[in-house]
Amino acid sequence: MLTSELATLKTAIKQMSRKTRKDRFTFLNYFRPSIFLKGYGDFDPFLLKINKIKLFICDLDNTLVPHFTFRPTKTAVDFVNGIKQMGIKFYIVSNNRKSRVKRFCQYIQPDGYVSFAMKPRINKIKKLMKKLNVSPEETLMMGDQFVIDIFAANRIGCKSILVLPLVEQEKNKSSRFVNFLDKQIYSRLERNNLLIGTKNVDNDTKLL
Repeated sequence: MLTSELATLKTAIKQMSRKTRKDRFTFLNYFRPSIFLKGYGDFDPFLLKINKIKLFICDLDNTLVPHFTFRPTKTAVDFVNGIKQMGIKFYIVSNNRKSRVKRFCQYIQPDGYVSFAMKPRINKIKKLMKKLNVSPEETLMMGDQFVIDIFAANRIGCKSILVLPLVEQEKNKSSRFVNFLDKQIYSRLERNNLLIGTKNVDNDTKLL
């Protein structure tokens, strides 16, 4: 995680410990997803049309498949195809290496992919959006981490879906830090009733 993103996270962590309601909500809005789901299988693609989405950006590891899985499940393939059949561009945007992302994408045939995206940095995502001529309001990002995926989406101004990680993250120093923050964020969002799930979403729902 690079300097600018780390500085923003440090600010957010300070706000997490402050007592005023205003400061708490300032912190929470950095990481609040449009919708929180157990998994992408719970998502109704019709919401994309309702919200005039033209670009669906999806994380790979622990979002579509576990990080150690090299081929997609039938459920994952059907999910991707269902979105593409609606005329919506589907892109994989992953922090993983190109060889991993390219190999996986051979099986699901997205409209494209971005590897080594360095999320929560937004440079490569904004470059992709500019290339496809889509606005933040026409873009939705889905991922399994508040600190990486939802933070990036909110910095851009995109709609977002948070799903639960399919498996536990690898236990390196960086992932332990991210996992710690994610748990803290989840706890505070839930405590303040700021996580919108499937029970609160119907076919007329505006995500933002």
